Amino acid sequence: MEEEKKDNKTGDKPKKIDCDPTDPAYIDHLLNGIDKTVFDPYLRCYICKGFLRDAHTIIECGDTFCKSCVCFYFTSVKTSISCPVCKEDLGGRPLDHIVPDPSIQKIVDILYPEFKELDIKAINAMYKTFEEDGGLPIDRELKEEYREIDFSKFKVSDDPM
Repeated sequence: MEEEKKDNKTGDKPKKIDCDPTDPAYIDHLLNGIDKTVFDPYLRCYICKGFLRDAHTIIECGDTFCKSCVCFYFTSVKTSISCPVCKEDLGGRPLDHIVPDPSIQKIVDILYPEFKELDIKAINAMYKTFEEDGGLPIDRELKEEYREIDFSKFKVSDDPM
């Protein structure tokens, strides 16, 4: 199935775009018609106010946060055993009630691909630092998608992030 894209500015013949959800041109075509600001409040972490990175959701209430933010919240605020947003009681082990939310993270990554690129650069810089210091620590929780990445092909910018 194909969709036609009309170029109203130049009057050229319409371009054909494949309706392949993995095709960057098709994704760009779809995103051009979306007002991203409508989704922003739903894609931001309540704790850090930034866009969700490694989104994790509390099972009981459905509120979503960055993994690092929610883990830090529950480990640094020792008396806190409830959701930071809705105050749902999570019992004595609140971290047991948090699960990864790849669907929300995928939406953030599609709407704002520059954040995923920055994450990869940051991970690359981390690995480069460890390499210079004599080796990498063993990370049993490293996401499967990052285990197969050849970080040597990425160039670390000298500019601060």
